[in-house]
Amino acid sequence: MIKPLISVIIPMYNCEKYIEECIKSLSTQSIAKQIEIIIVDDGSEDKSAIVAQESLHYFNLKGKVIRQVNKGVSAARNIGIDEANGEFLMFIDADDTLIKDALKSLYDKAIKKKSKLVYGGYRNVTSKNKEIWNYTNTYKYFSGSGSDTTLLFLQRKIWIRIGTFIVCKELVITNKIRFSVGCKYGEDQEFTIKCLLASEKVETISQTIYNYRQHDDSAMRKRNFEQFDYVDAMIRIYRYLEDNNYSNDELKETIVHYVLPNAIMSVIYCLAYSGVKHKELVTFIEKKEYDKFLKVPLNDIAIGYGIDKEIMLWRKYPIYYCYKAHLRFFIKSFIVKATKLFVFK
Repeated sequence: MIKPLISVIIPMYNCEKYIEECIKSLSTQSIAKQIEIIIVDDGSEDKSAIVAQESLHYFNLKGKVIRQVNKGVSAARNIGIDEANGEFLMFIDADDTLIKDALKSLYDKAIKKKSKLVYGGYRNVTSKNKEIWNYTNTYKYFSGSGSDTTLLFLQRKIWIRIGTFIVCKELVITNKIRFSVGCKYGEDQEFTIKCLLASEKVETISQTIYNYRQHDDSAMRKRNFEQFDYVDAMIRIYRYLEDNNYSNDELKETIVHYVLPNAIMSVIYCLAYSGVKHKELVTFIEKKEYDKFLKVPLNDIAIGYGIDKEIMLWRKYPIYYCYKAHLRFFIKSFIVKATKLFVFK
């Protein structure tokens, strides 16, 4: 049996509406016959698994659908890693699509530059595939060492999301890199950072390769305390750096003096915006001991984004902070409703 060049791993949950389009985008790849597709159905309650199996057959693609009880996206991706036979791995979401020839561009660059990880850009699209935002509007492309790339990633000067890169399977297995099961926010970034750190050299192709679909009813838009999972993911990265004796102190300093304070304040604001009371937030933060990360000196990046002012306001006047955030929600909601009424009249 010829070894696949790339194993494309697709976790899937209730995506019967989009999975065919996702698989179709894989069929347009010029190396479609040299890849394998592993779809892990995470306990879907619709016909996702049936549609996926039929689509693989219709487009004559090598692949399989694995069914499991609902365990979450991380568990589904880990099963995909275990089942993969390809030289490289790629993870895409069941409602997203790849640009034509994205896989060949990534693979050719990996072979030419002898790189274990290669990434490209992406764009956000509506449910009807209308572009909302493009990577090049905000970020730059960068090729360099894994450590340097990680630092730029943490500083948000570049952004590498799941679906935009291929990574050598051997690197993932050798370094025992897995998705953190149970983590609902930040698990992608945690996995990506660990892959970057393990890569001697990271390459990029300066082009859009991935369509990330944004839904109005996306689960990622729902506000709950699970959003603090992202904070925990970044704490795990810090410990990962310490446990593996990484000598780049700037990485750890960036996490402590920018990433964690920014992450904590971002979640606080989101939850306050959605109406969570300050007492609940204060209690939760004290219980998780996040407050210590809001007392550290901030670096220039954090100060540049005004995080110092946000922290000061939150720590001195949590009631006012939450009230101010929630007031913005009501104002925005009013404007949206008023605009809709005006447009439809």
